Amino acid sequence: MDSASKGLLKLAPDIASLEALGAHALDDFLADPPALVTADRIRPRGAALEVPLPGTPDERGRQRERPRGAGTGLLLLQRFPSGGIEGLRARLTHPRSTSRAARQWNLICHLQANGVAAPQLVALGERGGAPLGAESFLLTRALEGFVPVARWLAEERDASRRRRGLKSIALACAQTLRCGAWLPRTTLSGLSIHVEDDSCAALKIVNLKSEQALLRTRGLVRARLPAVAFTEFERGRILSRISARRRDQWLTALAREARTLTSERERAVFAARILGASSELALLAARCRS
Repeated sequence: MDSASKGLLKLAPDIASLEALGAHALDDFLADPPALVTADRIRPRGAALEVPLPGTPDERGRQRERPRGAGTGLLLLQRFPSGGIEGLRARLTHPRSTSRAARQWNLICHLQANGVAAPQLVALGERGGAPLGAESFLLTRALEGFVPVARWLAEERDASRRRRGLKSIALACAQTLRCGAWLPRTTLSGLSIHVEDDSCAALKIVNLKSEQALLRTRGLVRARLPAVAFTEFERGRILSRISARRRDQWLTALAREARTLTSERERAVFAARILGASSELALLAARCRS
């Protein structure tokens, strides 16, 4: 990380400076409201803020400023206070991180290195150095053409697309477990699936690598599948091995959440693709019915 405005700053390789993001200093992202060039167009998006890059047309299609070298489009800004139990957790569990934002940055790097799609990293900033974790922010590019899996399951009616989508979701979940990324807070809204034909090239590549690796191990032929990305990393960590108990609890929670959005057969097939054992499948299917 580089020093910047009484704090620490890390930028993605394709981002030359804070100016490219519409800021002058690290503190601009931590100010309330953020002191950015596009501040008047910032909108809440769940627990994050949706921030237009300089040069991004507004809702009327007007370009109010020139792009500054980071392209155009929307960023997601997450801000985290210093201290607290979550700050302590970030410092003491793997990957050990100096802040909650740094923990999410490290988790995303680990996922992408193991062929699991996640939002593109843009910037990480920290201010102060509290023993329980610094005040911090994480900036990522918004996923274009993706919708939460919960919404997709509720709206998608085509049987073939549902089958391919569930297959892709299962592959993504299986690879996440395989690489030791433990994301216990991930829900159907913390998983996103691509619903357009012109998917992001970077995420296509990441998702394709994941599919190919898993399909090779199972001796299957690859079919065209939609990209799936993880977007929820709270309380995430990296484990040397994810136990069967943890895995089953997580998958059971996802299956129960999907209960009103999927058929029993869809849940069973989804579980079978991840578990790969008929005895475990029977157990999970029984839990889904309970």
